[in-house]
Amino acid sequence: MSFYRPLFVVWLRLNFILSEMSPWGWHLLSVVKHLSAAVLLGLLVWKLLRDRVAALVAGTLFAMHPAHTESVAWVTVPDPLMSAALLVSLLLYLEYAKRVSARGHPAPASHTEIPKADPCNSKSRLRWHGDGLSGGFHGGADGEGNSHRLAGGAFCHSPDCAIR
Repeated sequence: MSFYRPLFVVWLRLNFILSEMSPWGWHLLSVVKHLSAAVLLGLLVWKLLRDRVAALVAGTLFAMHPAHTESVAWVTVPDPLMSAALLVSLLLYLEYAKRVSARGHPAPASHTEIPKADPCNSKSRLRWHGDGLSGGFHGGADGEGNSHRLAGGAFCHSPDCAIR
């Protein structure tokens, strides 16, 4: 094989075991694969918004959108598997974040230092201000202010620095 796609190869093998050479079986499993990705998207929207209508609309639009016809009609398209894997990982991350916040463990410290952010000034530090989910980097020689330089992409404070 020219591509390294182990999950997709396992999926093809599972399809063959369940439906052998039956076109109806392969098509049914493609539809199941696509619908599972749509259900996972609905679950993700539900976890984020806690709105049944939004979750239903998101899952339905994903399932019925014409752009997804190839992923259902063709056997060799692994897109729903990749979508399902991404959606499962996001759902698991949200569950992890909820459990960590429920136990009272702090997210990353409010002033975590990342050394040597400024290649021209070794005393400069970046500091993360936030709770781990929101916040931002602020930099400067004293670790405060100058966040506009970071947002613009320039890390150097001296005008003769080569890295801009």
